[in-house]
Amino acid sequence: MLNLDEIMDIKKLKQEGYSIKGIVRETGYSRNTVRSMLREKYKDKKNRKERKSILDPYKDYVEDKFKNTELTIQRIYEDIMQLGYTGSIYQIYRFLKSRKKAISDREKLTVRFETLPGEQAQVDWGYCGSFTDDDGVYKKLYVFVMILGYSRDIHIEFTTSMKREWLLRCHVNAFDHFGGMTKSILYDNMSQIVDPGGKYNREFMDFADHYGFIPKRCRPYRARTKGKVERAIQYVKKNFLPERSFSSLGDANAQGRHWMEYTANCRIHGTTGERPCDRLRNESLIPTTSVAPYRFIARKKRQAGFDGFVTYDRSRYSIPADIAGKEVVIEHDKHSVRIICSDMIVAEHKKADKANMTVSQKEHLAEMWKLTLGESQTPGRSWFFKSEDNVESRSLNIYEEVAQ
Repeated sequence: MLNLDEIMDIKKLKQEGYSIKGIVRETGYSRNTVRSMLREKYKDKKNRKERKSILDPYKDYVEDKFKNTELTIQRIYEDIMQLGYTGSIYQIYRFLKSRKKAISDREKLTVRFETLPGEQAQVDWGYCGSFTDDDGVYKKLYVFVMILGYSRDIHIEFTTSMKREWLLRCHVNAFDHFGGMTKSILYDNMSQIVDPGGKYNREFMDFADHYGFIPKRCRPYRARTKGKVERAIQYVKKNFLPERSFSSLGDANAQGRHWMEYTANCRIHGTTGERPCDRLRNESLIPTTSVAPYRFIARKKRQAGFDGFVTYDRSRYSIPADIAGKEVVIEHDKHSVRIICSDMIVAEHKKADKANMTVSQKEHLAEMWKLTLGESQTPGRSWFFKSEDNVESRSLNIYEEVAQ
């Protein structure tokens, strides 16, 4: 016969939604026993106070050992039996299971907050598979998404790279789409904006300072704090991408712009109950038209060759002869390429129109020819061995005597 505590445990499992089979599995009792314990005559009176569990005095000990040691539940059960515990091991199982669920639920708990107009936008990338362009080249496809916190108006842009240069260009296009920017923008700890040391990247901060918005990061491993953009990315993948094909990156973005205008931003949003395009009028965004266009400069490290050239983006650019073999930094914008060594610009070229081109300056080639011809006309060195010690000379007769 079960005692009252055990009956109460069974009834509590039933209240938590366990089936008869589930209660049998959790407690180890037979089906008939569980059914009889759940009969009407064992119902609690409404005003009956909740009874304490036999495990109560040992719960702190059990939880501490389970969380901070590698002891099994069986071993913990054996230990607390030595301390006077008289209940079953199944009560320990149920207690730890409820504790794990409570901890897990608490970690998942996220307060949804609504931002004021013009306060915040959220940004993230999404991977969208791949496509083959008109030239038959296989390319990966990514989507940049920025969503305004108040209106839920979104801007999407497809790219074939997630490099920092692409990220910044997508920001500018999003500002143009919205007609301004918010005071702050929320990101996760993406490598395009955060250096390995955990600080914001210098080039990204230069971009943020240029436009005047405040970058913010969500806590590591807490992507739910930017849930608006996470849901927006899922919306793109489930509503826009299925059964679509793209012949080029331009085609993907053309279809994306049409979808934003006629579907995404003119639907009734599930949270706000209004159309994002209507709420956009009240966003109070900061205008960006008065800000000078940002000058995009990409920087890459390269090793200068001893042939007087450095290779970048599948083209060769000449360098001064004394730079050969050194590490250089290459900056390039839309029209020019600058080669920097020791924080000094040592060469500047017009950017190659296409791949596999050689771009050079006459003075660089003249220096290399001068050094090359000068070295070829230099007479070779005569090497000889010089000994500082006097060497004893011997007659050859001594070797003949040894041989005999």
